[in-house]
Amino acid sequence: MQIQKIKVDELKLSEIVNEFSKGKIRIPRFQRNYVWDRPRVVKLLNSIYHEFPIGTFFFWEAPSEYLHLYRNIPDLNIPEPDAHTSFQFILDGQQRITSLYVAIMGLVLTIQDRKQNSRKIDYSEISFDLDKEEFVIKKPDNERFVSLSSILEKDHMDLFRSLTDERAKAFNKCYQTFSSYPLSVVYVRDQNLEKACIIFERINQGGVRLSLFDLVVASTWSNDFDLKEEVAELNKKFEDKGFGALDPEVYLQTLSLLANGQATRAAQLQLKEDEIKSHWEEIVDSIELAVDYLRSNLGVKIYDFIPYRSIIPMVAYFFAKVDSRSLNEKQKDFLHEWFWKCAFSEHYNVSTGSLMGEDKRNLFDPAVVGKSVKIDYPINLSTDNIVGIKLYRYSGLRNGIICLLLQFNPKHLKNGSNIVLDRVALSDFNSSERHHIFPKAFLKKKNLSANENSIANFCFIPSELNLKISAQSPKHYFSAFKKINKDFKKTLASHLIPSDDQSAIWSDNYDVFLQERATRILYEIEKRVGKISSIEEQLSENPDALISGIENDLRAIIDENLQAKFGAEYWSAAIGGDIQEQIKKRVADHKKRYPDQSVQTNLEQLSFCDMDDYRKIITQHWGIFEDEFLSRGDFDRNFLYLRDYRNVLKHVRNATSIEKKQGEASAEWFTQRIQEIKDREPQED
Repeated sequence: MQIQKIKVDELKLSEIVNEFSKGKIRIPRFQRNYVWDRPRVVKLLNSIYHEFPIGTFFFWEAPSEYLHLYRNIPDLNIPEPDAHTSFQFILDGQQRITSLYVAIMGLVLTIQDRKQNSRKIDYSEISFDLDKEEFVIKKPDNERFVSLSSILEKDHMDLFRSLTDERAKAFNKCYQTFSSYPLSVVYVRDQNLEKACIIFERINQGGVRLSLFDLVVASTWSNDFDLKEEVAELNKKFEDKGFGALDPEVYLQTLSLLANGQATRAAQLQLKEDEIKSHWEEIVDSIELAVDYLRSNLGVKIYDFIPYRSIIPMVAYFFAKVDSRSLNEKQKDFLHEWFWKCAFSEHYNVSTGSLMGEDKRNLFDPAVVGKSVKIDYPINLSTDNIVGIKLYRYSGLRNGIICLLLQFNPKHLKNGSNIVLDRVALSDFNSSERHHIFPKAFLKKKNLSANENSIANFCFIPSELNLKISAQSPKHYFSAFKKINKDFKKTLASHLIPSDDQSAIWSDNYDVFLQERATRILYEIEKRVGKISSIEEQLSENPDALISGIENDLRAIIDENLQAKFGAEYWSAAIGGDIQEQIKKRVADHKKRYPDQSVQTNLEQLSFCDMDDYRKIITQHWGIFEDEFLSRGDFDRNFLYLRDYRNVLKHVRNATSIEKKQGEASAEWFTQRIQEIKDREPQED
């Protein structure tokens, strides 16, 4: 027979209070604490006396698997249930039932206000004024003022007979009203915890919204483990360290990933007490490691700056599987690439739970065992996108850029010292008057305030410096700082602020500055998400050093191969006479200038060759070098382009766009070939 899921009944108030006193009606753990003070209780009692309706009560007839969800309130002196006790949970009416119970029993109860401050309230000091026929806050004297308990107790007639006729009449009316006052009760039956809580949320008069965390806490609570208390304890540690408390769902998602391999709402609701307890120590360690790693390596100085809260459970899962002390470069590279791609693709904007499970299976699990993975998150950012990001409006992109800026350890603009970046210093982040490179007052005066809160106009400016800058133009205050800050260029570079002579900070051109700064930010983003290769990065930042490195590697390759073919004394047999003569002259000139320095080995002599000499040696012995460079045509073409680009750099000449593109392409070709040669395993004899 199908159970009727909703049943409506009418009970007397005395019956409900009696069932509550015996523990047959219980308060569930997801209900908020009792909060009614005496004036509100008095108002409720007077409503009943005047026979006003006080609302319907909703009780949940919970399946036996949920019987552990009850909340024990010691002050109520309600008996503990045994394994065979059946009872109902109050979904709506807890405050009213508890108020009636403490008033009737005359209890002293500890309650907390919204700020979690505790205080004791003596409800025995609520009495019925027999003359005015109303409940008041006053100690009973059993003459004019009597307690509700005295009115409703079994031997109430003894007190009744001692009263005057008028007072006895009021006493009797109060007794009859409270004894027979009818209440409407709705029984919710055959529902699981999640559905019962949905019903609770929709009908609860206090407007209490239950979170997923509340539900899991309620369903997994036991006498020896309270998830809410454990999370509060760990969050206290994060607050003490200056990082800030994590959202409770961070803990649930981490637990669910480890216990169930998923992080969906359904997977989190399925967490069991034994699963949580068995994983808890591991959870604590891995989340602490994740937070420390994110702070130290990826610019997440405080929790407010995490691009997405789900990043922490994913990194924590990784550290639960990999010993942080043995983290290798490949695993570090994976974590860093994933973090930045996650932030700048806005990967966790929607469907977070299901995406986390997919990322665990497809990315994190393979990376844990050392496999290479492809993080294919689409990223489509432009300088205009960056300019359009608002400083005071949360987004994963905004927080990603803040973390990127923090990676550079921004320095004090005036003196170049390191800025303190703890939670106290960063707590004013959302102040509308701070952190603007082009001050708001300056932009307003110039009628340029439309884009004043762009992230491209943001940098970490301490409060005292912000006061000094005030409404000054960038040209004015940067010029002053340049005179007194000996590391001015490095300081501005730590904020990704262009400082060369063409920079818009010297002309107070705000629109141009936004594009310049956004270009710098975009370049750093593209480096981190792999849109700019390490070779492109070196060519952009220090091409001369990259090409010098290629020259050094070419010398080593020539020396190794000629020695393998001709022996240690290969110089006279393998090096052409014209090159030998040139090298002799150069070495002799070197000895005249530096008599203490000797040139003895073949490799040392090769260092006196010029670029064309390397090409001649390799092409003369192509059969030896063919395995290294594969195609004679590719080698010749790329070598000539590289030589021309090197000469442009050495002579500090501006390269044409064609020379630059050809030179960069050739540098990349040689770098890839040389890396493959270095990676080649030694051949067995």
